[in-house]
Amino acid sequence: MHCVMCVLVCFVANKIKAKWSSIRSSFSRELRVEREAAKSGSGKRKVAVYIYTRNLAFLRPHMKLRPMTDNTSLELAPASVDLQVDGSFVKCS
Repeated sequence: MHCVMCVLVCFVANKIKAKWSSIRSSFSRELRVEREAAKSGSGKRKVAVYIYTRNLAFLRPHMKLRPMTDNTSLELAPASVDLQVDGSFVKCS
C-alpha cells in the first residue's frame, strides 16, 4: 500500500507541475501579445484574450519577457520531487 500511495502522489504531483507550466506559458504568451498590440500602429487585436488573464494578474510584476532564444543548445535536467510519506522521503522523477 505504501508504494502504491507514493506512485499515486508522484503521478498527481507531475500532472500538477505540467498543468501549472502550461498555464504559466499561456499567460506569458498573452502578455507578449498584449505588449505587441500596445505598440503604435499595430491595429486591432484579432485573437481572443486568454481566459485566465484576470486571475493571473498577480503574476504581472514577476513576469519579465526575455528575448526568445532557440532551445537546441539547452540541456535540461530531469525534474524530480522529494515526497515525505510516513516519515521517510521518496524520490519521484
